Amino acid sequence: FPAAATLATRPGCTERRLRRGQGMSPYLFADYVLFPMPFLFLIAIGVVLWRRLGNARAYFIGVAILFWGLATPLLAKLVALPLVAGAGASASAEVTAGSVRPIAIVVPTAGMTPRISGRWWSTSGTLARVSKGSSLQRALGLPMIVSGGVTKPGGPPEAELVTQQLGLKTDGLIIEASARTTFETGVFVGLIVSKLGGGPVILVTSPYHVLRTAAVLRHHGITVQTATTDEWPWAVSRQAFGGWRDLIPSTQGLSISNRAFSEYLALAWYFVGGRLELKDL
Repeated sequence: FPAAATLATRPGCTERRLRRGQGMSPYLFADYVLFPMPFLFLIAIGVVLWRRLGNARAYFIGVAILFWGLATPLLAKLVALPLVAGAGASASAEVTAGSVRPIAIVVPTAGMTPRISGRWWSTSGTLARVSKGSSLQRALGLPMIVSGGVTKPGGPPEAELVTQQLGLKTDGLIIEASARTTFETGVFVGLIVSKLGGGPVILVTSPYHVLRTAAVLRHHGITVQTATTDEWPWAVSRQAFGGWRDLIPSTQGLSISNRAFSEYLALAWYFVGGRLELKDL
């Protein structure tokens, strides 16, 4: 099921869907809106407008409290909780419990990085997702669709790269090597799933990514069950408080906040651009 062959069967429909997904990327300004950059901007604004601020001391204290709070793992997890509402450790229990049997496992990739040697390597997120999908594939005997195209100039399709690095067998493996974004994953995977029978599918992705990806797949008419990686162990239990360390600001807190705000930004972008509707959530 190469994406090019699927695209050729329904060009008009696919082109319209892709045009809807084109335009400025929500991540174009990510380097400027993710932490700690917003706080640096707020500090700079305070310095410039020092004399015009009614109470400059209160302003800077407020900025410091905001930074402290979002760097605290507990608050960061609470901010991220709405994103992980659909997170599940495994979909195998649902399948054996008598629900409609899925027809495939869908795994979107999560990026790749260049090495000094000039070779490319899949990110830890990509490796975790595909490894989890492969485990489910062996347990359930379903075909697995790995979706990821060329996202970096001069690089290979992410789906091809990770399947080669993990040495996955070609039996039951479908590589979708055209999608460059989550929205395009919904377009191309939707065409492949229609060839396989129309769904439902098991989506395997990161906890913070599951809400948006599942919504995109639903938007393209696919019923979704979910299974997530172990990147956020607390996401499955929904237990935001894991001990006293969660009360102390740390890089972990900032990392969770950045992931959460990145997803909220992308979701808002999709809604504004008409790529998602509330019923898709």
